[in-house]
Amino acid sequence: MDDLLRQGESILSRIVEHDAAAAALEDWARLTGEGPTDSPLGNWNHARALARVLKRFRSVLGEQ
Repeated sequence: MDDLLRQGESILSRIVEHDAAAAALEDWARLTGEGPTDSPLGNWNHARALARVLKRFRSVLGEQ
């Protein structure tokens, strides 16, 4: 989880200027603000959601 958050923070300053990332930025804000749910799969689902947002960030930036 820490690696996902670090990766997102490192990309954040480059992604904010891209309109195509608006929805992903909203998801990032919600995910980092709320954290994982208190359920058996809460951490797993949270990590997957963060990874999907990072994938979108990288896609918008043209990175693989």
